[in-house]
Amino acid sequence: MGNASATLLINDSDAPIVFTGTIHPGNFVRMEIVIQPTEQIYINNWDFDSKFNPGRTITSYAFLKDPVHKEKKTYILPSLIRDSAAVVFNYKNGRVTYKKIEKTMLDVLGIGVIAGKIQHFVKKWQKL
Repeated sequence: MGNASATLLINDSDAPIVFTGTIHPGNFVRMEIVIQPTEQIYINNWDFDSKFNPGRTITSYAFLKDPVHKEKKTYILPSLIRDSAAVVFNYKNGRVTYKKIEKTMLDVLGIGVIAGKIQHFVKKWQKL
């Protein structure tokens, strides 16, 4: 994966983080993912694209899996998820924090993944 249709979610903390996407009206949970410490998960961006869910608002948020901090939700714009190459999660004072990693034009075109794989194989061949 790792192309324009997916975003990498990275848990850079020492605690499990829950990422949830909810569609309104109806409060329908589209996805709920538990990201374990240091784990990386790709999600499909169509879950956050309004053209596939016309007239319906999508809310995304993250919180620590710990029941004590479950109510300390950090709301994240679905467009931030959709338009980022990756989102790195951590936490401070019981509340999830995040930073986005921008997509490059190569990522948008899908060339970045191909170039990265070619570079990986070239390095492997150089070691032989």
